Amino acid sequence: MQELTLLLNVRCSSTAPEGLDCTTQAQQIAAVAVAIRQNIETGPDSVRFHEAVQIINRLNSVPQDRMADPSAQQQVLGIGAALQSWLSSSLAQ
Repeated sequence: MQELTLLLNVRCSSTAPEGLDCTTQAQQIAAVAVAIRQNIETGPDSVRFHEAVQIINRLNSVPQDRMADPSAQQQVLGIGAALQSWLSSSLAQ
């Protein structure tokens, strides 16, 4: 979850030397979310984290070939933020 938090807290730039490229950021957020889903699905708490899997599955609506599109990037950021929020509140319980 730390990697997801770091990716969400970095401001991306379309002129990448200053920061993370927005396309790369969206791709990395999606990859981290998929890795989280795999850990949940193979872990002992898969039922408890079912809602997190549902949030991650919303990434299926964003094709990889659209990651360069700013609207797709915003969608991925929103899904990542929702996942981070849900995980933070669930892990605090």
